[in-house]
Amino acid sequence: MMNKYMVFCAGVIIWTVFAGCAPVIVGGGAAGAYKVATDERSMGQLWDDSAIEARINLELVQSSKVNSGNIDVDVVDGIVILNGLVESLEEAKEAEAIAEREPHKKGVRNQLMIGTRTFGQVIDDNVIWNKIKGALINEKGIHSLNIDVNVQKGEVFLSGILENENQRLRVLKIAGAVTGVKQVTDNLMVKKKE
Repeated sequence: MMNKYMVFCAGVIIWTVFAGCAPVIVGGGAAGAYKVATDERSMGQLWDDSAIEARINLELVQSSKVNSGNIDVDVVDGIVILNGLVESLEEAKEAEAIAEREPHKKGVRNQLMIGTRTFGQVIDDNVIWNKIKGALINEKGIHSLNIDVNVQKGEVFLSGILENENQRLRVLKIAGAVTGVKQVTDNLMVKKKE
């Protein structure tokens, strides 16, 4: 039995390498390691936030009352942030109720928008997202992987933890300067001094 398992694992590894997936897997692992190494949260807080996020996402997926594919859940320092575009007020309230049931959260910010987007709006939002992320990558001293950017109908929602107030203001300025941005919602937090 163990021999079959070893052969299976070796086969998966070989398939991955020859299918051209190895760079993606290695690159994804490297990006994940970079994010963990540069995140302003402690390893314990990062772990706690990730666990809260995973539990809420699981509840959203299991709910028949929400389309979880339209809801982005971010957790920063125990604060749950709901972003996305849902079809009704009832769906937004149900998503918020699911987040509120999480016992380890410190609070919930429901920033869900109600409505739909046209194909053109989706494209425009993706362009805005790419411009903001590109500008953040190029900004010296900003760990762009620590900043989550969501865009819905030209409205930008930023979340993450930064080292200081100056960085937070720079990120807000960068996002607000991108063509097509109608509004920037600031969910950014500054690292607590220890």
